[in-house]
Amino acid sequence: MKLKQYVQNLHEFIALHPEALDHEVYYSEDIEGNGFDKVEVTPALVYFEDLDDPGMPVFVGEKEDGGMPENMCNAVIIN
Repeated sequence: MKLKQYVQNLHEFIALHPEALDHEVYYSEDIEGNGFDKVEVTPALVYFEDLDDPGMPVFVGEKEDGGMPENMCNAVIIN
Protein backbone atom coordinates (compact mmCIF):
# COMPACT_ATOMS: atom_id res chain seq x y z
CA MET A 1 0.00 0.00 0.00
CA LYS A 2 1.26 3.47 -0.80
CA LEU A 3 1.35 6.13 1.94
CA LYS A 4 -1.21 8.20 0.02
CA GLN A 5 -3.74 5.33 0.21
CA TYR A 6 -2.94 4.67 3.88
CA VAL A 7 -3.59 8.33 4.77
CA GLN A 8 -6.80 8.34 2.72
CA ASN A 9 -7.96 5.23 4.60
CA LEU A 10 -7.24 6.97 7.91
CA HIS A 11 -9.25 10.05 6.84
CA GLU A 12 -12.19 7.86 5.88
CA PHE A 13 -11.93 5.90 9.12
CA ILE A 14 -11.87 9.09 11.23
CA ALA A 15 -14.87 10.47 9.32
CA LEU A 16 -16.82 7.36 10.37
CA HIS A 17 -15.33 7.11 13.88
CA PRO A 18 -14.20 10.58 15.09
CA GLU A 19 -14.02 9.32 18.69
CA ALA A 20 -11.09 7.12 17.62
CA LEU A 21 -8.83 10.19 17.56
CA ASP A 22 -8.61 9.86 21.36
CA HIS A 23 -7.85 6.11 21.35
CA GLU A 24 -4.44 4.47 21.72
CA VAL A 25 -2.96 3.07 18.48
CA TYR A 26 -1.73 -0.53 18.26
CA TYR A 27 -0.30 -2.58 15.43
CA SER A 28 -0.67 -6.26 14.68
CA GLU A 29 2.47 -8.38 14.37
CA ASP A 30 0.96 -10.24 11.43
CA ILE A 31 -2.19 -10.44 9.33
CA GLU A 32 -3.63 -13.13 11.60
CA GLY A 33 -3.40 -10.99 14.74
CA ASN A 34 -1.06 -13.31 16.63
CA GLY A 35 0.31 -10.41 18.65
CA PHE A 36 -0.22 -6.70 19.23
CA ASP A 37 1.88 -3.83 20.50
CA LYS A 38 1.45 -0.09 20.98
CA VAL A 39 2.70 2.27 18.24
CA GLU A 40 5.57 4.17 19.87
CA VAL A 41 7.45 5.95 17.06
CA THR A 42 6.70 8.45 14.33
CA PRO A 43 7.02 7.48 10.64
CA ALA A 44 10.46 7.41 9.03
CA LEU A 45 11.75 7.51 5.45
CA VAL A 46 13.88 4.45 4.67
CA TYR A 47 15.48 2.49 1.86
CA PHE A 48 14.95 -1.22 1.25
CA GLU A 49 16.64 -3.47 -1.30
CA ASP A 50 14.44 -6.10 -2.95
CA LEU A 51 11.29 -4.17 -2.01
CA ASP A 52 9.19 -6.20 -4.44
CA ASP A 53 10.53 -9.54 -3.17
CA PRO A 54 7.58 -11.62 -1.88
CA GLY A 55 9.77 -12.56 1.08
CA MET A 56 11.33 -10.02 3.41
CA PRO A 57 12.90 -6.91 1.82
CA VAL A 58 16.39 -6.01 3.04
CA PHE A 59 16.60 -2.85 5.21
CA VAL A 60 19.52 -0.67 4.11
CA GLY A 61 19.17 2.63 5.94
CA GLU A 62 17.05 5.44 7.34
CA LYS A 63 17.10 9.11 6.34
CA GLU A 64 16.91 10.36 9.94
CA ASP A 65 20.14 8.63 10.98
CA GLY A 66 22.03 10.22 8.09
CA GLY A 67 22.39 6.85 6.40
CA MET A 68 20.32 7.59 3.29
CA PRO A 69 19.71 10.72 1.22
CA GLU A 70 15.99 11.52 0.98
CA ASN A 71 15.93 11.04 -2.80
CA MET A 72 17.07 7.41 -2.37
CA CYS A 73 14.36 6.49 0.16
CA ASN A 74 11.71 4.18 -1.25
CA ALA A 75 9.50 3.34 1.74
CA VAL A 76 7.95 4.65 4.94
CA ILE A 77 8.15 2.75 8.22
CA ILE A 78 5.12 3.42 10.40
CA ASN A 79 6.43 1.64 13.50
